[in-house]
Amino acid sequence: MDTQSFEDGLRAAGYEVLIREIEPQAALPQRAHGWDLRALVLAGSFTLGTRSGAAVFRAGDRFELPAGIAHTQGAGPEGARLLLGLRHRYQGRA
Repeated sequence: MDTQSFEDGLRAAGYEVLIREIEPQAALPQRAHGWDLRALVLAGSFTLGTRSGAAVFRAGDRFELPAGIAHTQGAGPEGARLLLGLRHRYQGRA
């Protein structure tokens, strides 16, 4: 799937679309969001850790994270660039 098709699919499903740049070696503490997330890694590498383990995603990889799931996240030595789709599920802390 190419980037434009992924973005078109996000919009058709009601997702807000944005690009996020993550600094090299960035690591964020555990948290949860009030939105469903779908992502496509455009460049670099991105690590997502959940209760079931950690996974590393590289350019061309896609992943999803439902609202309310506690997770950690970080980027590899080259940072990461992500195409994100956010769809709010409930009000609350983001």
